[in-house]
Amino acid sequence: MSASMNPLLTRIRNSMAILLLACITVACEDESARDALDPGTLGRWITYNAGSGLGDNFIWNIYEDSQGNIWTGTNDAGVRTFNGTNWSGYTTNSGMLSNTVYAVVQDADGDMWFGTGGGLNFLIDGLVYYNENFLDVPITALYEDSHRRIWMGTYGAGIYMYFNGSFYEAYFAGRKEYNYINSITEDKSGLIWFGTEGAAIDFDGNDFFIVDSTYGLHNQDITFILEDSWDQLWFCSFHNKFISRYDGKNFEEIYLYHGYNIAGTLSMAEDLDHNLWFVTAAGGIIKYNGIEMIPVKTPLSHQDESFSCSLADRNGNLWFGGLKHGILVYINE
Repeated sequence: MSASMNPLLTRIRNSMAILLLACITVACEDESARDALDPGTLGRWITYNAGSGLGDNFIWNIYEDSQGNIWTGTNDAGVRTFNGTNWSGYTTNSGMLSNTVYAVVQDADGDMWFGTGGGLNFLIDGLVYYNENFLDVPITALYEDSHRRIWMGTYGAGIYMYFNGSFYEAYFAGRKEYNYINSITEDKSGLIWFGTEGAAIDFDGNDFFIVDSTYGLHNQDITFILEDSWDQLWFCSFHNKFISRYDGKNFEEIYLYHGYNIAGTLSMAEDLDHNLWFVTAAGGIIKYNGIEMIPVKTPLSHQDESFSCSLADRNGNLWFGGLKHGILVYINE
C-alpha cells in the first residue's frame, strides 16, 4: 500500500487546513505569551532527519527496545534503528512488506515485530520475515502484554492477538469504526485498552467492553492511551481540545490550555519526574506538571512542526517524531 493510499495519512492531511488556521491564530498570541518554556532554559536539543540517518522526515512511531536501541517507523524509508551512535534500518529491499511502518514492538524473546502499510514483518536474528495471513492489511498498533500475548491493531480489519503459536481475531461488525485501531496498552490491573476511531475498548481476559460517552468518555476518536505513575489513564483525541483522564471511577476532561482551539493530540509520554508531555498536530508540545499545561517553545527549526509520536527513554530523554522535520530529542541534562 502506498503512502498516498494510507487512510491515516489522508485523515491528517484533510485536517491540516483546519489545523493551519488554528496555528495562524495562535501565532499572534504566542508573541506575547510569557508562560512558554524556552528551549534555551532547558537541556540540550538534538535533531535527526533524512540527512542524518533517518532517511525520511515523516515519523509514525518511536520505540525503545530492551537493549536501549531506539526504533522508529517512517513514512517512506522503512524502519530505522539507532544504537546511540549510528542509524541503520530495513526497507522493502531487506524484505519489508512496505516502507511505511506504523508500529514497532519487541517480544519477550527479543525478536522485533513491525506493523507496516503492507502487513506484518518480523526481525529474527538479523533477518526479515513476514506473515502471509496479513498481506496488504495495514498494522497500525502493536503491544506485548504481561502474559506474553502480542496484540495487533489494524486499520479497518479489527484486532488480532497472537499467543502460543496461534492468532485470534476480534471484529466489531456492528460498529466498523471500532475496527480502526490507533493505540494499545495494558493498565496495572491487567486490562488491555484499545484506542479506536469510535471509542476506547478494554479487554478483561474474556470479553471486550466499549467505553464511550455512556461512561463519561466524551472523546470518540482515541489516538493514544497512557497510564501514568498514579494509575490514572489518559485518552488523547485528534478532534477534541480536551484530554480525558480516568481515575478508575470517573472521567474528567482536561483542557490543553495553550491557546489552540483544536488540539489534534496524537501521543503522550511521561518523563522521570512524572511530567506528562503531549504532542499535537497543530499545538506543538505541551508539558503538564500536574498543575498547569505549559507550551514548550521548540528550537526554531521545529517551530512549524506537526508532531505525531513521542517516547521517554530509560535515560530520561524525550523523543518527539514529526511529520516534516524528522525527530527532535530533548536531552535532560
